[in-house]
Amino acid sequence: MDDREKQAEKLPPAGENIRKPLLNRENPAGKEAVKTEAEKAGTKEAGTKEAKNRRKVGEEYEGRAADFLEKQGLRILERNFRCRQGEIDLIARDGRYLVFVEVKYRSGKGQGSGLEAVGRQKQHRIIRAAELFLIKNRLSVDTPCRFDVIAVDQGEIHWVPDAFGC
Repeated sequence: MDDREKQAEKLPPAGENIRKPLLNRENPAGKEAVKTEAEKAGTKEAGTKEAKNRRKVGEEYEGRAADFLEKQGLRILERNFRCRQGEIDLIARDGRYLVFVEVKYRSGKGQGSGLEAVGRQKQHRIIRAAELFLIKNRLSVDTPCRFDVIAVDQGEIHWVPDAFGC
């Protein structure tokens, strides 16, 4: 018997579900499927109703942050600039500075402050996205830029101009 015939013997008869034996092997007790990492962590997958609601809430607070910045004299140029490198919530002009703004919302103290949520990795993503924004808009790399963070913690707005640098 050659290798091909041996493999054919292992396959279930035509019309039988091929996945079923795999599921039984992974979960021999026949209990419900193993939870995904997101489910274990208590987060929802993108596209679910709760994820859409979070996006809607995020957009609401980004709008409030934009209004706040406009009252401070900044001019909003773009919202939600997305690229492969990441996303920038707000891009504004403050005098000669092009300002890239990250907005973080926290409903309670259990998640920490919004300012704490902008760690090193997030900063690098924002910087890379800002570099691409400059290139796409044919702006000089010598354009004076700054990176601000707005944290909305329990409804209160905290603005940190020049929160991090390149």
